Amino acid sequence: MNRKTKLFVLFIFLIYLFLFIFSFKGVKSPSIFLTLLFSGIIFEIITIAIADFSGSSIKLTGGIIVNILASSLLSPAETMLIASTSVLIPRLYRIRNLPLIKFIFNASQIGLSAFVASVLFRTLSTGDPLWNIPVIFLIAFVYMFMNTFFMTTILWISSSTNLREAVSRTFSTPFFSMMTLLPVCAVVYISYFYIGFVAIPLSLALVLSIQIGNSYKRKYEDLRIENLRSLAKSLEEKDFYTRGHSERVAEIARKIAHKMNLPSRLVERIYIAALLHDIGKVGIPDYVLNKPTTLTKEEFEIVKQHPIKGEAILKEIGRFRFKEAKWVRHHHERWDGKGYPDGLKGEEIPLPSRIIAVADVYEAMVSDRPYRKALSKEEVMKQLREMKGTALDPQIVDILLEIIEEEGK
Repeated sequence: MNRKTKLFVLFIFLIYLFLFIFSFKGVKSPSIFLTLLFSGIIFEIITIAIADFSGSSIKLTGGIIVNILASSLLSPAETMLIASTSVLIPRLYRIRNLPLIKFIFNASQIGLSAFVASVLFRTLSTGDPLWNIPVIFLIAFVYMFMNTFFMTTILWISSSTNLREAVSRTFSTPFFSMMTLLPVCAVVYISYFYIGFVAIPLSLALVLSIQIGNSYKRKYEDLRIENLRSLAKSLEEKDFYTRGHSERVAEIARKIAHKMNLPSRLVERIYIAALLHDIGKVGIPDYVLNKPTTLTKEEFEIVKQHPIKGEAILKEIGRFRFKEAKWVRHHHERWDGKGYPDGLKGEEIPLPSRIIAVADVYEAMVSDRPYRKALSKEEVMKQLREMKGTALDPQIVDILLEIIEEEGK
């Protein structure tokens, strides 16, 4: 951990200590405090899987719900103590070898977020619980925003990650997934005033149902994605000359995206889209796909349907519906607008589609085909330069040319 990270953690820890020391007046209602503390620990133990991307799982705890309820019932210092302790105890038990500075950071940033939420509630709340519901939404949003802000900052200063990538990684899936708990926070708050602390186990049941639902949904989607990857591979296995094509295109697309300094999450999404870019060919007859001679006009029109078919297939996967499916649809568009299926041109074509298009063309050039041998490095570079600004995005071609020179291929 670098010096900047340590100074940042020390800074927020000192703010945490200052606020706690000068605002803590003791525990006024031990029964409520202990009930919320115990509930907070239980909720921190239970995690909801909200994303599984590129081999790493992002998890969300239900501790937010307890901390927001505590913000509305207890003093800011008491709320801070509950939030910090409920985070520390489970992590001390589960991750005993975690560096001390990480424990300090987690406890401090959660405590500060809860403290601010509690202060806001006391400033804006009224005596009517129903009228306080908008306030609960607001303090929950502020709590989640602060939590994400601290995580973004620590990621940015503790690694080689640039600020844009850090924001992308923390404010995409994690932050917007936390937003799904806003209604739960409001329901638990209003339920407390009608049925008391029974509202907490009820919310726990709700969190568990979300967890189970998300878990099964992820497993189902993961299975479907694996099936698609197997299907794409089996399509290529039918032809010696296209065997491994998608994997190679995906690797080239990943290199280009890295070279463009795109956020790591976007790089991996482009990789997956490139891996499945030809999945629509499952709907193209074998006699057309494997024809060793030039296609007729009618046969080429059939082939031109594969991006549309690919989009339709990927739209069946929830996480691919709005991004990857669209990128696959447009990977045969041309920079000059003469491509298919929609005749998009220039920057009308999604950037990932333009990257996949360049990778696809390059992979075809450097691979043997029934009608020719793989082209030499010089011929590949010559043809790529000729395609700049016509078939391919000139900027992306230049980046690929740099990669080729660097790798000496």
